Amino acid sequence: MTSTDTSLEAGRQAAGRIFGGRTSDRDEPTTWQTRQAQYDAVCTWGIPNHALLQRVAAIELTVFVANGDSDPMILPRYSNLLAGLLPDARVKIYPDSAHGFLFQHHEEFAADVHAFLEEAG
Repeated sequence: MTSTDTSLEAGRQAAGRIFGGRTSDRDEPTTWQTRQAQYDAVCTWGIPNHALLQRVAAIELTVFVANGDSDPMILPRYSNLLAGLLPDARVKIYPDSAHGFLFQHHEEFAADVHAFLEEAG
């Protein structure tokens, strides 16, 4: 989330949906092994590997690439780069949001994914 009032409120609402009140049908807590694997992936994320980037062009499916406009983990320019390397990509950058854009813009994101799947299907 960004530091605007709108973004902060959207973040609070998302946290309420994720952590507040729901007592059944919750995901199991992650294991230490899962967290370590995610940490390792994040640590190697920024290391350029041009051979892997070239392989992306072989993906023949239509791909929906989405991101927040202020994401500090995956900068929007990388989402645009990825979309440019894919033969058939749709890209959407959600305003006033960061890495949790899909929680802050949950209704719009769900509608966009639904429309994408209808179009690509």
